Amino acid sequence: MEVNQAKLYDRQIQIFGADTQKRISASEVLIHGLNTVTTEMAKNLALIGFSVALCDDRPLTAQDIDASPLLGKCDEHSISTPVAQVVATKLLEMNPCIRVRVVTDTLDSAFGESTQVFVSAGQNFEAQVGVSSQLTHINVPKFYVFGANYRFLVLAEMPGKPFKLAEHTQEQLQTKFAELDLQYDFNDTHTPSLDDFVLQCVFGATLNQTLLSLVSSGRAAHNLMYLDVD
Repeated sequence: MEVNQAKLYDRQIQIFGADTQKRISASEVLIHGLNTVTTEMAKNLALIGFSVALCDDRPLTAQDIDASPLLGKCDEHSISTPVAQVVATKLLEMNPCIRVRVVTDTLDSAFGESTQVFVSAGQNFEAQVGVSSQLTHINVPKFYVFGANYRFLVLAEMPGKPFKLAEHTQEQLQTKFAELDLQYDFNDTHTPSLDDFVLQCVFGATLNQTLLSLVSSGRAAHNLMYLDVD
């Protein structure tokens, strides 16, 4: 580890050691779809030292700026710029020691040798199922985020676990949620705002802990719940 990196990550190294920090610095998280939840997560990952690949070619909107603390300081000249490019610039400003890729190729070819985790967000159920189907041959942990506010849901496909999003319908999952007394509406159209920010941070911290555990020990954090829907 270079001297400037050792100084930058000194507090983290004191907590979980230099070897783990080296593995973090050598690891990449691929994020497909940038909304208020995944943008906050990307910021936290960058601060920890993960490299990030961003896949979202839609133009930045005023709503993105209003809803995201990371993008809140963007001016009107940034509007219509690809959102992945704007987020990439912000991440490098925060931590110039990481690598940030903006993916413009097909999704299944976006995975690099250092890609350890995949996160997909900002799409409806059918689109997320399509992503899951497209990536069945990719053997890394995959997190599918539904919603962009305090009513968000995360479904995880983990290597060695039976759950595959592509093998289930929305109705099957809603039935299973009802059996567990869980409530979530895949069709929720709530517009996110900064009022939702605190709970997004809670999700970001939980997922960051999971990613950190995967990199440091090769297994998911103990508090990650797996949902058996079969």
